[in-house]
Amino acid sequence: MAASKVPDRKDAFRRYLESHRVLDILTNSLTDLFEMDVRPEDPITFLASRLTENAKTAAATKGDRDAAAAGGGAAGAALAAVGAADGVGGGGAAGGGGGGGRGGWRRPGGVG
Repeated sequence: MAASKVPDRKDAFRRYLESHRVLDILTNSLTDLFEMDVRPEDPITFLASRLTENAKTAAATKGDRDAAAAGGGAAGAALAAVGAADGVGGGGAAGGGGGGGRGGWRRPGGVG
């Protein structure tokens, strides 16, 4: 592979990750892990659960948008446009999802 194609490929991969909020979700998850007073025994399980929660939230939101768009009318078109504008089926905000402000995860005890 030519050296000039490597930056293009890296940029394309970064855009791909950004379009699906992967970087935001991972960054927020790692930040939450850093800020925890009591850290989980297994950080891999913690991160895996955060990714799983965000995937479920994104799929559910996408399903809602798809159903509304399939229902027709201006509201369906508007919801479909919102989904296209935020790039994924997530919450659209940097934190995404619902609940804890960062991907929908809440720390034990309801904090966060």
